Order: sequence, then C-alpha cells, then structure tokens
Amino acid sequence: MQYLKTIIRNSRLPKVYLILLVTLLSGVAAQKRPIDTVLFSANGFYYRTPPISINHLNVGDILAAPYLPKSNIISAQLTDGKLPEGASLFPNGLIVVSQNETIEVGHYPLTITTQDQQDNQTTTMLTLEITEANNQVDQEAIYRLESKPIIGGLAEGEVLARPIDQDGTIKVAKCIMGSLPPGTQLTPDGKIVIADLKLLVPNIYNAGIVTVDQLGGVTFFMVTVPIKASEDIRQ
Repeated sequence: MQYLKTIIRNSRLPKVYLILLVTLLSGVAAQKRPIDTVLFSANGFYYRTPPISINHLNVGDILAAPYLPKSNIISAQLTDGKLPEGASLFPNGLIVVSQNETIEVGHYPLTITTQDQQDNQTTTMLTLEITEANNQVDQEAIYRLESKPIIGGLAEGEVLARPIDQDGTIKVAKCIMGSLPPGTQLTPDGKIVIADLKLLVPNIYNAGIVTVDQLGGVTFFMVTVPIKASEDIRQ
C-alpha cells in the first residue's frame, strides 16, 4: 500500500515552474455541484475550485489550473481583474495560495491569458470565490495503489488505484492534468481501472485527478502509477 501525496507548504512562493500536486482543497463548501459545468471556465480551458471557506485554505492549495492543455503552458498573465491577496499565478497557469493569512473573503473575477510551447494563446475568464469561515470538518481523501502494476500479471477490469474518502462515497472524478496509463480509464467513483491490456506501456504516469465526495468536498490529487514490464522486476 502506497500513498502518494505531496503538498506545497512553503511560506514563500516556490521558484519552480511545475509543482507536484497531490492534495488540494479538502473541506470546500459542502455543495453538490456538477463538476463538468460549475468547476470549469466557460471556455473549458480552466478548472477552478468551487467556493471555499477562508478557514479551509492552506499554503500550496491550488485555486485554478489549466485543464489538460494540448501543449505545456510556458506563460500565464493576469490581463484583467485582481488575484486574492496571498494567491499567485505561476508561469504554467496554476493559481496557488502562497500566504493564506492575507486572503480575504470575496468574489474575484479574473481574465488570464496563457501561451503554450506551440505559441497558442488562450484567454480565459473565470471567478474565484472565497467564503466566510464555517465549522465544516472535512476528512482528507487519499489515493491507494491496489495492484502490482506489472504487465503480464494484470487483467482487464483490475483496479490499479482507488480513492479513500472518510466523508463517504466519491460521486464524481475527473482527470484534469497529466495522463492516465494508456489502456486504463477513470471511473466515476475515482478508480483507475484497466480497460485494454494490449494498450498498456511500461512507464511512470502522473495524473491530476479531482474527486467530489457525497458531502460536496473536493480533493485534487497527483496520482503516480508506475507500469512495469516483467523484465524490470528481475533486474
């Protein structure tokens, strides 16, 4: 059993382009919202969090992220609006909490222009919402690797990884960053399942997955799934 969770907890903004993300936004507002409509910008280019109470924000939490861009984003600029005080926009398009003590309650309409490695520019309008403190207690969900991911020892329908959420059943799961292993699929309850053995390729795959539990709590994971060939085990 292996838990793969890294959270950015630095008091100062890290000087890196890409961040290993795992847990984001445990304890967001307990509202059942359809992830495909409410949690994405109108143009579908950005994922943003549902309204989150100010006392549930932590340094390193991701407030918004580009959704499966076709090419790596190398530049992101705020072209209209104002970020919450204590939030930062990274060159790869992530909006990250860098100082949670300074963030204030409010609506933050933003316009962000991104550019990828192929020189494609995209302008996105989205709104972040920080709500008043509440007494909701949300248990952090975690991902667990279930199988030894060795080609030759796997079967179609086998679960490679699954989320565990003490707040109840996962109702929605969506991959918004990175990639799942080819030949696998993400089920609505968050399991990574083998769909076609013939498509599996040995490699290490990182997938950014958002889950919503039955209480409306949203968690963002970066799940690492290593697929190994049989000969890798003998070495």
